[in-house]
Amino acid sequence: MLWNNARLTADPIIGPLQAELASRDLSFKVKTVPARAMLLDNRPVPARCRYRDAEVELEIAEDAKPHAVFHELYHLHRRYVLCLPQISAKPGQPEDIAHNIDLLHNLIDHLRVVPAEIAAYPGDAAPYWLDIHDADLTRFDAFEDPQMRRGNLLLAWISLSAIAPESAVAKRAWAMLQHRQLARAARLLAIAVAKAGDNASHIARALLTELRNPKAEQICLLRYDPETRRDRILPFQAN
Repeated sequence: MLWNNARLTADPIIGPLQAELASRDLSFKVKTVPARAMLLDNRPVPARCRYRDAEVELEIAEDAKPHAVFHELYHLHRRYVLCLPQISAKPGQPEDIAHNIDLLHNLIDHLRVVPAEIAAYPGDAAPYWLDIHDADLTRFDAFEDPQMRRGNLLLAWISLSAIAPESAVAKRAWAMLQHRQLARAARLLAIAVAKAGDNASHIARALLTELRNPKAEQICLLRYDPETRRDRILPFQAN
């Protein structure tokens, strides 16, 4: 089915989010694309958004379920309505570093976005995200590089702790951490992230202690300024 602004506005759950975004004077384009046409790390994704300053393009697969659209709009709501700062690569960083920082930003935002998505669409969103995390655990545990394996398993635990801490997938993750002697590190990291609340900068600081890359000096903060309709670059404080 075709996704467009009219369909977004008419949806009883998605509509209020879309209305708030529409009130922000954004250049907002919605595009329907063929199923499985969009990939993230070689995995099909049902929807994605691209943005820069006040320019937003939302791409939605023709077979996407509403929870996936809600997910992207909630990301945008945090950026354009709440105007929360987000971590980003400093200008001039290599493409691979910028990509890793984008992934870290996405993970941090997911700590709030995915629970809201599951609360709104428990029947569709919960199985979707648990399947993704289950597959990721298998992939991460097979990494030969011990530092890469450690970092990814710890990040997976932080995500699962926020999304579904009592799930079978979370219990599987905990068993893996215990097997790899990472349970104490995972527990301490989860405490640090919880203390950071919804502060992306503080969460990033906690996570960077367990990651080989990216480095704090490669990161800045972006905050959307509704008055200028542009992103403001802010310093990222490593300590």
